[in-house]
Amino acid sequence: MKRLLTAFLLGVLFSCMPNNDQKEIASNEADRFARQFIIDIQQHKIDKCLTKVADNMRTEKGREFISNVASNISTLQLDSLKLINASYTKFFGDDPTTNYTLEYEQVIGDQSIYFFFNIHKKKDNLKITGFDARWMEAPLKEIHAFNLGGKPVINYVFLILAIASAGFILFTLVVVIRTPMKRKWLWVIVVLFGFVKFKLNWTTSEFDFNLLSFQLFGSGYFKASEVAPLILTFSLPVFAIAFWVKKFQQEKQQAEEQKMANIIAKHSDKKDDKNA
Repeated sequence: MKRLLTAFLLGVLFSCMPNNDQKEIASNEADRFARQFIIDIQQHKIDKCLTKVADNMRTEKGREFISNVASNISTLQLDSLKLINASYTKFFGDDPTTNYTLEYEQVIGDQSIYFFFNIHKKKDNLKITGFDARWMEAPLKEIHAFNLGGKPVINYVFLILAIASAGFILFTLVVVIRTPMKRKWLWVIVVLFGFVKFKLNWTTSEFDFNLLSFQLFGSGYFKASEVAPLILTFSLPVFAIAFWVKKFQQEKQQAEEQKMANIIAKHSDKKDDKNA
């Protein structure tokens, strides 16, 4: 039973580990397409760029934006442009499609330039459905670095609750293992999970929650890549709390039964003394 439980926990842990090798996620075709688009912008091939974007982006506003980007990057040497984040979604069926999200960065001095792409692939045709380019005040790795100084109160509250949730679950797990009880193996598994996931972006302090969610050990963190913001999470240790409620109720009932047994025993002793 212990080996089975260990294998289960290891499987959950490894399945939750993010894949930070972005080149494996992004197809070579989509990566080349995005990089060539940046080159075309640098060379002020605005009309060519507009043929590569979706219909709703072929507007005067779209042309103006691409032209402004071209003016800002035309003199730059983007020879070390790095793919920092990539993801994709496939849709199968009679007419399969793939949507790619690609992000690039190049550090230039104390700043960096950032590019964002949404690319839609249908058959062998690729179209850009979303594009952004901007200067960043510092490299993204520095902007999204984890640090404790100068953060809003909400960040510290989240951090404390994440530590408390994990600590409470681990402490409860030890007590469950040591407590004689029915279906112990089931309790060992369920107390490991927290429910209703709360998420905080450590860089921006934005937070939200997901009611239909659970996570191992009741807390955790995630970075989509080394230059992405850290997402801190914690969940409510519902089953760990339920175990302590059950334990206290049982101990209270046992104490009352013991008290009643002592009263009965004491009363019996008095009767025996009178009869003697």
